[in-house]
Amino acid sequence: MRETRADNVQSLGLAVLLHLLLFALVFIGLRWTRENAEPAGGGPAVEAEMVDAGDLSSKMKNALAERIASADAPEPVAEPAPAEPLPQALEETPPPPQPLPEPEPQEALTKPQPTPPAPVAKPDTRDQDEARRDAINRETREREQEALRRERQIELQKEQQLKAAEEKKRLAAQQQAEADAKAKAAAKAQVDAKTKAEADAKAKRAASLAAQRAQQLADAKARAGAAAASNPGPASGAGQGKDTRGEWLDLVSAEIEKKWRRPDEIPRGQRCRIRIKLLPGGEVLSAEVQSDCPYSEQNQRTVEAAVKKASPLPLKGNEDLRIRDFVVNFYPSR
Repeated sequence: MRETRADNVQSLGLAVLLHLLLFALVFIGLRWTRENAEPAGGGPAVEAEMVDAGDLSSKMKNALAERIASADAPEPVAEPAPAEPLPQALEETPPPPQPLPEPEPQEALTKPQPTPPAPVAKPDTRDQDEARRDAINRETREREQEALRRERQIELQKEQQLKAAEEKKRLAAQQQAEADAKAKAAAKAQVDAKTKAEADAKAKRAASLAAQRAQQLADAKARAGAAAASNPGPASGAGQGKDTRGEWLDLVSAEIEKKWRRPDEIPRGQRCRIRIKLLPGGEVLSAEVQSDCPYSEQNQRTVEAAVKKASPLPLKGNEDLRIRDFVVNFYPSR
């Protein structure tokens, strides 16, 4: 059975009480021995009474003086009497106390006290300070390493994101460049096709206009020959050396072309019909481009201005033709 602190305190109190009882018994025994030993060694008790010296007789005074003188002389030292033995009961060692019966625990009388903690050895503060500093330094190094690792990881992520963005940008630029190149090639092909088509159309129109002009010249010559054949004699002689109407119209067209600069969008030989009104001296009264002229509005105005600049138009002996209002086919050749 495990003893409690209350049991230990109770046992200690009982032991102290038992020892006190033993000491009390020994003290009482010693005192009792001394009281019994004094009457046995001294004889009958002496009783004294104080009296005045003047009341004594001379004989008693002499006897008292002798006794005082004899009392002043040194007495022989008597050998000490042997000490009387103590009673046997006191010399013997008292028997050891019998263990008392273990009392039952009484919770109402004593409260259990908590067991005091074992004393802890005081550690060396220097070792503790050094260990604390080492722990702080180690923790600081770990935090710095962790921060450095996170910083490197963040930089690596940023580099990866930057590389991915640059690669995406490069691919987008490459795709855009390819798309632009395709669009440019398609536009160039379209322009080339349009240019070729326009050139072919111009060539066809030029060939057609050239054929028309040649036909007009042939018709004019045929008409002139027919007129000469129908008017023989003096009329024929009078007409020698004079320009026919067709030749004169070609001359008027040439004079107009001298005052006009052909734009690049108008091919050579493209016809434009112009109605011209002249005064008797050949001065141009008006010039109007006909509605079937394929020139643009601006180019038509430039042709009309060129006709007025060519005024007066040369007649060269054709005054008798009484040409006042006519239409000329303008074929720019340069």
